[in-house]
Amino acid sequence: MPPLILPDSPLIRLPETLPPVQASFLDAIRLSAQYIDLAYTRVENALTQLTPQHDRTLAIGSAAIMDTWAVVDTVHRLRALVAGLPGYRNRALSKSLFRNRTEGVEQLRNSFQHLVRDLPALTQADAPVLGSLTWLRPVDIEKRSFSVWTFTPGRLRSIDPASIVQLPNEVPTDLTQIELWLGDKSVNISKLRAAVADLVFALKNSLRLSSQDTPPPCDALVFVAVELLSPEKGPSER
Repeated sequence: MPPLILPDSPLIRLPETLPPVQASFLDAIRLSAQYIDLAYTRVENALTQLTPQHDRTLAIGSAAIMDTWAVVDTVHRLRALVAGLPGYRNRALSKSLFRNRTEGVEQLRNSFQHLVRDLPALTQADAPVLGSLTWLRPVDIEKRSFSVWTFTPGRLRSIDPASIVQLPNEVPTDLTQIELWLGDKSVNISKLRAAVADLVFALKNSLRLSSQDTPPPCDALVFVAVELLSPEKGPSER
């Protein structure tokens, strides 16, 4: 799928007339959306390769779990940025839709933040300590068949999130419905990515007319070459 934010996006070419604080919020929102997009793409690519034929050690699965938690954490931060964005009315449909569609992130992220406290309860429930991933993969679209996959890092537990995966009415055309589970909480990160995409679209449209002639920002990359002097040299030799 194409990137959420292209180089000519109004979220990159912010109008110069914006109040500085509002521009800072939009900059943080844009960067957060790009981080979510990057992490989700890596999850999708990892799960595409996570098969017994391609990865017998299942090392790619751990990378997918790490990036999935990165999506959850960044969406949590994005929710706070959207809530605090100056000039973004609470009655705005795009704002309320985004908040509602990402509501499940709060509990899951907070559970992960309190993992040490919750480990005894997770152990008693025989739940995976860092969560499980489930996803759907098409097998034969013409025969209306697809497979349900589960990856659980760490000690094998008796819980099987695949038993409560919500199956679609139609066969998916590609890998989809990526869901992260921790204990009795879960969040569908495929739907999170879609919610972020719709938010980005709404914000881009609100900025489009006023940012047509705005030059792109100048991202900075700076380096300094340092030469360490030999410790054997005295002050007069330096």
